[in-house]
Amino acid sequence: MIGLTQFHAGEDCILAQLPIYFLKLHVTPPDTRIQDFAKEKTRMDHSRLSIAKTGESFAATHLKTRGYKILAQNYRAVRGEIDIVAQDGDCIVFVEVKTRRSLKFGAPQAAVTTQKQRQISKVAMGYLQAHNRFDAPCRFDVIAIHLSPQLELLKLEQIENAFAFQANVGF
Repeated sequence: MIGLTQFHAGEDCILAQLPIYFLKLHVTPPDTRIQDFAKEKTRMDHSRLSIAKTGESFAATHLKTRGYKILAQNYRAVRGEIDIVAQDGDCIVFVEVKTRRSLKFGAPQAAVTTQKQRQISKVAMGYLQAHNRFDAPCRFDVIAIHLSPQLELLKLEQIENAFAFQANVGF
C-alpha cells in the first residue's frame, strides 16, 4: 500500500527555519487491523441489511393480508428510496419500514425524523410524477417492527397517516 505521511525537518536542518511540512512517499505493508475492520464492517452492513430486508418482508406480508396491493418495493429515485408503495382502495400509500432487534436506541418509528419525512416526500412526488398519479389521494404510513435476535417477529405496528406530506421539499 502506498501512502503519504507528513514529517517536519529537524532543527539541525536549514529548512527547519521555514514553517513548512514536507510530504514523504513511502510504502506501507497492508495493515491487517484495517483489513479486519473492513471485514467486520461488511459483516455488520450485511447483518443490518438482512434485518431491514426481513422487516420489509414482514411489512409487505402484513399489508397484503390487509388487502393492500403492493405497487413497488424499494422504489428508488435520485432523491432516495421508499420501502413500499402500496394501494389501499384508491389511496396510494408510501410506507417507511423501520426494524429493530433491540429498543436500546428507542422505538423504530422514532427514526423517521423530519429530515427523513422530507426525503420520503420528495421521492413520493417523483413517484406520482413518473406514474402520472397526481390526482390520486395518498398518505404516508410507518410500519415499526421489533424482531428477536433470531430475526423472528415480536411486534409489528402500522401507523397510518404517520406524517403529512412535507410541502417544502424543494422538488
